Amino acid sequence: MVGRVDGQSEAQAKSDATCTQFFKEGQEGYVFSSIEPGKTGYVLCLTKKV
Repeated sequence: MVGRVDGQSEAQAKSDATCTQFFKEGQEGYVFSSIEPGKTGYVLCLTKKV
């Protein structure tokens, strides 16, 4: 895990911009979110362990 962003809506979590700040150029990144419909939650920014 390279980052966590709290207080995100579903739309924000699906946006590519949410984790961009945590990923290095050329690095493959993954986004995991746990957000109930109509509420806010957190987004985890993940990368493969090198």
